[in-house]
Amino acid sequence: MKPKILDQTFSGYIFEFDGTISNTLPLHFHAWTKAMNAMNDFGGIFPEDLSYSWASRPTTTILGLINE
Repeated sequence: MKPKILDQTFSGYIFEFDGTISNTLPLHFHAWTKAMNAMNDFGGIFPEDLSYSWASRPTTTILGLINE
C-alpha cells in the first residue's frame, strides 16, 4: 500500500510512536512470524508474547537475540 502524498502546506507533523495513535504491534508480530516462517531453521515459531515483550527494541537487537 502506497501512502497518498497531499499537495499542500502543513503547519505541523505528527510522529507516531507505536501505541500513541495506533496500535501497530499486531502488524509487527505478523511480520516477524512471516520472517520466521521463511527461515526453516527456526520452524516458524515466534511466540506472540515474546514479540510484544521485544516491541521497543531495535530490529538489529531482535535479530541478534534470535541468532543466539
